[in-house]
Amino acid sequence: MKILYLSQSRLPSDSANSIHVMKMCSAMVEEGHEVDLVGYQGYQNENINTYYGTNEKVNIHRFDVKEQPGETISLAIKHLIWVIRKSRYRNYDLIYSRNTVGLFSSLLLPLPFIYEIHSPPRTSLHKVLEKKILKSRKLTKVIFISKALERLYLEKNRHLNKTKTQVLADAADEYKKPKKGATLPGNSKYKAGYIGHLYPGKGGELIISIAKLLPNIDFHIVGGKKSDIDRLKSLSAPTNLHFAGHVNHSKINEYLDVFDVLLAPYSKNVSLAKTKEDIGKWMSPLKLFEYMSSGKAIICSRLPVLEEVMKDNYNCLLADPESAASWAECINKLTKNIGLKRRIEKNALTYFRSNHTWKIRAASSLKETPPSRER
Repeated sequence: MKILYLSQSRLPSDSANSIHVMKMCSAMVEEGHEVDLVGYQGYQNENINTYYGTNEKVNIHRFDVKEQPGETISLAIKHLIWVIRKSRYRNYDLIYSRNTVGLFSSLLLPLPFIYEIHSPPRTSLHKVLEKKILKSRKLTKVIFISKALERLYLEKNRHLNKTKTQVLADAADEYKKPKKGATLPGNSKYKAGYIGHLYPGKGGELIISIAKLLPNIDFHIVGGKKSDIDRLKSLSAPTNLHFAGHVNHSKINEYLDVFDVLLAPYSKNVSLAKTKEDIGKWMSPLKLFEYMSSGKAIICSRLPVLEEVMKDNYNCLLADPESAASWAECINKLTKNIGLKRRIEKNALTYFRSNHTWKIRAASSLKETPPSRER
């Protein structure tokens, strides 16, 4: 198929949104589809595919849209003009999008579409536009990032047919062992790692408390903006806690390679970077699948939405997101019980390979889509 992916991601950037979009488009290409991806111009000057480690055959088109009020509308208008002009000779079979405004603007086109949802609409405008999208006859499928989010939508949108909905948690690439692992500071042979942003609810404060309880273990935080790192350091971070700062997504495996245990210490409430929107009830973090792909032991917050994927004593250990002592207990359990650690690692890797690669996700998302429209 010829697929048009409408995105509001800045490319390249360190946002989870942009990583998800690039990986999905790359996987669709690997599945034999032709993909045009439309989004924003990013701030970095690096090669996009090198930055994300993605397929160079994705056709990427970026608009230079400034971060200011009305940027989403501006991008949507550019989307529509571009699509109308290009679709005359590109003959797209399908539109795929997470972008509510951009997708709404494309309802004028005679093209079927798939709408992927990661959280409820943020504003009144988004709510109105989304209702139009969900009632459109051209809607082929609605993909939700979690079962919890699907339940919410089915309860609030009685017109939404469950036969058109699908739940697909996030995904990751197959882990490729790097030629050389990252060089880490610290004195302990046992290293616990966290990789990701440090927005409120991501668990940075909790890691500080855990590190204080386990002074003989080195803790490492990879990622986060300087302002967030400075904020955490000001909270009397112990000397066995180390900050690596921002690392390009293509370098993540070098850190995964040298950690003994990986931490996913989400709070009940998790904020997005710009909007401060709480996604704690619906999220399906990329990090968890990157963790599983590495074949390393994982300790994860015991939250209902995460338990859709993470099973205690099977592919992880679950810990109380409000108790540093609970996390310390889990870490001690893994250090003392090598058999348990190896079993969890093996199960996580097997579960990941069977369910959560980008290729599996892309193939599942495009199943039962309509045949190419008549030319």
